[in-house]
Amino acid sequence: MVDDDDVTRMAIAGGLQRLGYQTTEADCALAALERVADWRPDFAIIDITMPGMSGIELAARLRELGELPFMFLSSHDGPDVVRAASAHAAVAYLVKPLGVAQIIPAIEVGLVRSAELAALREKQAVLSQALSDARDTNLAIGVLMERHGLEREQAFDILRGQARAQRRKVNAVAVEVLAVGGSGAMQER
Repeated sequence: MVDDDDVTRMAIAGGLQRLGYQTTEADCALAALERVADWRPDFAIIDITMPGMSGIELAARLRELGELPFMFLSSHDGPDVVRAASAHAAVAYLVKPLGVAQIIPAIEVGLVRSAELAALREKQAVLSQALSDARDTNLAIGVLMERHGLEREQAFDILRGQARAQRRKVNAVAVEVLAVGGSGAMQER
């Protein structure tokens, strides 16, 4: 919870703690950045208007540090402020004054969204690695075909045979073939 208003910050943080949430508080954006460095929260509640760095600037900095879902909590509901806030992918924008019960649905949605985004990033990393591995394997097959006049299936069989013999993945052998220009795999054929 980041808010320069002590009463609001303590009331919301206290209410969340009573409901079983772990919380940490900061009275300004710089203190919040320090806390995030020490303790990676699952969700952030950020006031828009604070002295020094605004909540919108804090949101931009938090996004640079990684995907941390957050919502804005503000006493301002003007269209310009809301538009500026929405440009930073907030889960919600709630207008003060409000009670803890009004915040819980946004927190829960934010936590689900965060988990979904993390799962998507993990899948993306796996797919990117698979594409990279496939590219390396296909390039190595092409090198073997070119250098030794082989058919595609023959070249792949050589890679697969080497991988089995060395108890390694086909891609690891393919990367090695690419590094030596296709001659290494044929030497042990």
